Amino acid sequence: MGFEKINKNFTQLKNLSEKFSTDMHYKEDEKAYHIFLYDDSGTEYSTNIYKNSFLENNRVVGVNINQNAIQETDFLDNFKEILDARISLKPKTDDSREYLYTTSRPVGTSTYFTSEGDDNSNYRYIGGGSELHFNHEAGSPITPLYFDCNVLDNSTYVHEGYISYVNCDFDKLSFHFVPRTTSYISAPNTTFNLLNGYLVIPAAGDGTIQLTEVPNLVAVGKNSNGVKNIGFWDAEFNYDTGVFENLRPNLTGEGNWNIFGEEILLYRMIQRIILVGTGEKYLETAEHGAWEHGARLKISYEVNNPDHDMKVAGILVLYREKVGQVTR
Repeated sequence: MGFEKINKNFTQLKNLSEKFSTDMHYKEDEKAYHIFLYDDSGTEYSTNIYKNSFLENNRVVGVNINQNAIQETDFLDNFKEILDARISLKPKTDDSREYLYTTSRPVGTSTYFTSEGDDNSNYRYIGGGSELHFNHEAGSPITPLYFDCNVLDNSTYVHEGYISYVNCDFDKLSFHFVPRTTSYISAPNTTFNLLNGYLVIPAAGDGTIQLTEVPNLVAVGKNSNGVKNIGFWDAEFNYDTGVFENLRPNLTGEGNWNIFGEEILLYRMIQRIILVGTGEKYLETAEHGAWEHGARLKISYEVNNPDHDMKVAGILVLYREKVGQVTR
């Protein structure tokens, strides 16, 4: 099947490059070099070589640090400069015609259709979380649904989605990204304060709140201009124990993590779309956005008066680095 994605190690990828007589290409981010090639059918073969600077402070499940260091040296010394010199990153046929097809899927990910979130009791789990559907009965309370994805070891991007609905009467549906919150109590002379009523920030022994649970860290994302937002905390995630370590304040506001004491709206994905009757909607887009750690998708609905029975179900289209069930 064309446009399939198959993971290989770097040695296998080099051998495939010779076997298929096709070039390797790569993309680079702060963690790794994502190296890939295509065969004549358009199938993508790929591998990740993590940067030594990243592995010095982070553990990645299944990665042998010594072996990774050998592969990184091999790639940097023998391949990167050659790949950088190439003009085109698109695969070509034997007569030099480029393969062209449209996809917004980031290299190193697979398309993932789901109506089920991830169980966040373990950062490796895929699936097992809340299901994306409502079955509202007239007179019953309206409760929002929280949908989580584990992204610390599984880069995930939101692409588009589908909605089906039954017996709606100008009812409204919203999908909003919100932060996972951390509970707290009022207390004097602590090392935590609450900024603007929701953001937990460092204090120098004169704070007014105390956290009552291990803090739920939320990754600091970028604004619409690509500029990193302000962050008040730093920490390292231990991939062996599955917990953050060495939590410390970043007084310059350039930290990588934030802690939220109260829920706020981070991003509107769907804003009060109106549903009438029974039908389906395809929410199509050519774009995708990264799902950041600690962000939750809050799905809520409003039932138009008079109150009535109605049902809504949804499917999310995600791009994910890993799509197999992972257990310990």
